[in-house]
Amino acid sequence: MDVLECFIKFSMMFSMSIQFYKSLCVIQQCFAYLGV
Repeated sequence: MDVLECFIKFSMMFSMSIQFYKSLCVIQQCFAYLGV
């Protein structure tokens, strides 16, 4: 595997995990707003 290709895949996984974390934060805020 090329080093550049490995770096691109890692950055894609990293950005996906950040988006997943942000969506979890939004869901928690929604639950807190609903008072669940």
